[in-house]
Amino acid sequence: MLKSFTIHKKLLFINTTTLLLAFILVGLIWLVSAYFERKEFLYQRIISQGTLVSNNISAAILFDDEESARTILSALSTDKAIISARVITSKANDNFSLQFQNDISKSAGLGITNMINHVDTMTFPITESEMKIGSIELIFSYYELFESLGAVATIVLLTAIFAVFVGLILANRLQKIVTVPIAHLLDVTRRVSKTNNYAYRCDVYYPDELGELSDGLNSMLAIIEERDSYLELNIDKRTKELKEKNLQLNDQIEKRKQSEEARKEVEAIFEQAFINAPIGMALIGESEDVIKYNQVFSELLDISTREGFSLHRIILPDYQDEVTHQFSLLKNGDNSRFELHVKCSGQKRKIVIAIVRFSAIHNIDGSFRHAVLQIQDITESTRLANELEHQAKHDALTGLANRRVLDQALHNVGKEDRNYQKPHTLCFLDLDQFKVVNDTCGHIGGDELLRQVSETIQEQTRENDLVVRMGGDEFAILLYHCEINEASRVTENIRQAIENIHFLWKGKSFRTSASIGAVVCDPSRFDVDTIMQQVDAACYEAKESGRNRVHLITANNVPGNQRKKESQW
Repeated sequence: MLKSFTIHKKLLFINTTTLLLAFILVGLIWLVSAYFERKEFLYQRIISQGTLVSNNISAAILFDDEESARTILSALSTDKAIISARVITSKANDNFSLQFQNDISKSAGLGITNMINHVDTMTFPITESEMKIGSIELIFSYYELFESLGAVATIVLLTAIFAVFVGLILANRLQKIVTVPIAHLLDVTRRVSKTNNYAYRCDVYYPDELGELSDGLNSMLAIIEERDSYLELNIDKRTKELKEKNLQLNDQIEKRKQSEEARKEVEAIFEQAFINAPIGMALIGESEDVIKYNQVFSELLDISTREGFSLHRIILPDYQDEVTHQFSLLKNGDNSRFELHVKCSGQKRKIVIAIVRFSAIHNIDGSFRHAVLQIQDITESTRLANELEHQAKHDALTGLANRRVLDQALHNVGKEDRNYQKPHTLCFLDLDQFKVVNDTCGHIGGDELLRQVSETIQEQTRENDLVVRMGGDEFAILLYHCEINEASRVTENIRQAIENIHFLWKGKSFRTSASIGAVVCDPSRFDVDTIMQQVDAACYEAKESGRNRVHLITANNVPGNQRKKESQW
């Protein structure tokens, strides 16, 4: 609801709430301070009177003079806080109590000694010659304490109400300094929005931020008003000129329609459009020679000669046969246009990836005259597309392929001919105690170790093998056409190479090792999910067997049910 208020009401609400909270806080502090101060005063008063009576009543108690004792106790009736007094001696028959008929005692229950009912009790010993002969129990009320606190609270409340009332009046007047210019700004913007009349201007009330905002709005309105006036005048003038030129042009075309001059004029217009075209354009003759080209074509392909040259000069050899074939169809009239993606030789011998579009131009008799070539440079867009594809398939830290590539590779292997001579081997590699390096050196140090490990793995594998970072400190290696003996040798070499890494980071040295699990893929029963489970189990076995070792699985030593149950769990 506060959000829907005007700025003036929001400011009033904020000021009032702040002032009220401040008075509440000060009032609470004042009340707490007054409570403890008056409570201490009450306690000291009761203690002094109880002590005085206990010192004077000892003789009456000692001689069993109850009348004198009651007379002494009656002196306590002058204190309105004391409700009753009770004398307790070692003799049960000598005990007696005296209740004072104060206004407070009528509203307070005797024997209830708790703060909720405003009643409390104090006991004072009666001694004679340093020997205790009894005690006096005084029951007193907090009524006057809470009565005085009520008066203080009333003063605080009345002061807060008065301060809030005065604050509202002052804030209401002072805030108009801010809200009046804002309301004026809002009124001007609404008028401009409804009427589209940019002649309205804002009044500048004060030289502050709102004044600067008003000046800025006035300047903007003046610019828009001037622009609209200029556009209206210019559009009318331009429309009139275009109509006149259109009439003139129609007359000229009609007059020169059958003449040679009209044809030359059209060719001149085409020539101008050809030269000033924003894309590379060229005219290609029947023998695939470049007859003419514009400036963009020259700059794109780094052509400086004025002499004619062949189309083969700019298109790389791998694409020339396809261009020649399609150009032959164009000349013979089998198609009127074609488009190809080719690579061309560009500036400073750079390769330009381009889209080339050929369109046929025919003579009046329908024979082939020449072709118009349009060339569009897509090198940068192709590079970006390739870069995005590479990022989607590779790990950003190590540059290795990611799990997506491994999944695709395994599915491709599953689709191969099952009669291939050598099986493939899939390996999982997990660094031992990598968390120690991460916790000691931080993630930067851990990342550096992962890069060194990835380089070491690549050095120990063949060029056509696939090395993948699965995530964290886990890697996968797909050894293509690698039998069990060769796979055992390669994985052992990888394990030893990783063990020989002496990782140094900020003066600290770390020994590295890895647990490697490998599974030889059975070509007759190739299943991606099964192989992934088996190789994961093999890596687990390598770790459980003491780490820093290779565990190789073949069709004869597939892990037992215990690991399978643990994986399922």
